[in-house]
Amino acid sequence: MFTTEITETEKSLGFKIGKMPNPLGNYAFQKKYLDAVLYEIDENNVVLKFNQALPLSGAAYVHQCNDGGIWDVVGRIEYDPETAIRKARAKQQGAKRNACA
Repeated sequence: MFTTEITETEKSLGFKIGKMPNPLGNYAFQKKYLDAVLYEIDENNVVLKFNQALPLSGAAYVHQCNDGGIWDVVGRIEYDPETAIRKARAKQQGAKRNACA
């Protein structure tokens, strides 16, 4: 699930605490939105920090894209925040170029 623990490295890269839709938000007694550590590329693209489940455990980062109100993973899981940002920006820039072609 999402984490709200932000490191100094993440702060220096531009990560912040923001709101993301709760994947379980449609169930009774669940919050619609959760706080999460994220890096905003633009209004529809973020790099999101999350806690991995056992046996891997620990923090990881993933690029998510908002497609008509549905946030979907569009990149691979990364373990370095700087790498996650770089790859998400490259993927997002490639999507913009392809949309204009």
